Amino acid sequence: MIMVATTASMIGQFNIKNIKLLLDMDYEVSVACNFNSGSSWNQTDSNKLKKYLIQLGVHVYNIPFSRSPFAFIDNFKAFMALNSIFNKNKFNFVHCHTPVGGVIARLVAKYNSVPSIYTAHGFHFFKGAPLKNWMLYYPIEKFLSRITNVLITINSQDFNIAKKKFYADKVLKIPGVGIDLKKFNKNEMQREKVREKLGISSQQIMILSVGELNVNKNQRIIIEALNLINDTNIKYFIVGIGKQEEYLKKLVNKYNLSNTIQFLGYRTDISNLDKATDIFVFPSYREGLGLSAIEAMASGAVLVTSNSGGIVEYSINGKTGYNYDPDDIEGFAKGIKKVAYNHTFREKTSNLNVRLAKKYSNEHVLGIMKQIYEKF
Repeated sequence: MIMVATTASMIGQFNIKNIKLLLDMDYEVSVACNFNSGSSWNQTDSNKLKKYLIQLGVHVYNIPFSRSPFAFIDNFKAFMALNSIFNKNKFNFVHCHTPVGGVIARLVAKYNSVPSIYTAHGFHFFKGAPLKNWMLYYPIEKFLSRITNVLITINSQDFNIAKKKFYADKVLKIPGVGIDLKKFNKNEMQREKVREKLGISSQQIMILSVGELNVNKNQRIIIEALNLINDTNIKYFIVGIGKQEEYLKKLVNKYNLSNTIQFLGYRTDISNLDKATDIFVFPSYREGLGLSAIEAMASGAVLVTSNSGGIVEYSINGKTGYNYDPDDIEGFAKGIKKVAYNHTFREKTSNLNVRLAKKYSNEHVLGIMKQIYEKF
């Protein structure tokens, strides 16, 4: 089989477990993605992924996909390169991800009479999405569903749209890509060690966000909210890299919040940071589900999120924390204060979130994926 995605980070963050499962099932596995650009990862980690896949025995192909659907020349080159790979191999099926990678892979698969699985990690069209998203992405996905054997969704809204409106042979809903509950867990000893390294006392409130620094992830709204709160006892750590980094740093300086907000850049110790966190903020405009928020839940963090897309699958207002419209600065400020200033609610919700996260375990999700792969 062949796994296709636009970026290396999509493979590395969300599909290593699937690849290992396929290898255990005695599949010869190939991976095709862009290892050089477009990823939310840095180049060093993309290279490490490439080397790791080769060590696993995976055939690796670097394809010049662009994340933009309007990069016609790059994506035509990607189409031709991927088609050449299909011509030289007899694949039982392709499992594809990401909007552009999913489009190109399914067209190539159809041309070569290869069955396709497409995982939608969050359709770009959803309740409240811009009209242009519906005009562009909806008709494309509806058309491509006609040549899709299995369409996998990860939230109820996407599942309902695909089930009612699309033409895939089979439409399924799975609880995300799975998390390692042994790695992401509540650990008081680790919490104190990490907080000491970060320079946070046990009395101070730690807020964390993890994700690419871009407009969709919407870290700006938390900075704006903390400016309203104006409490130096609350510390916000931003993990990630991206095009919005310079803008966000200027915003922090504008509000004189450099003692409140720190940029941690790209990190590989997310599980440790989660264990030290009181509040995990996730104000995205669009998320298929949101792995980083679920990992934080499993580690005992209380959520303050947007109410968009798949986030509402697990972010339950007043229960797991609070959620608001992505542009509601005052709402986010209110939610952060409610959690920060109510120790009883924070502790009760922390323990509840640990329990709720169990349904997203690796074991559960991989069991479902194995059943899907066995059909091919």
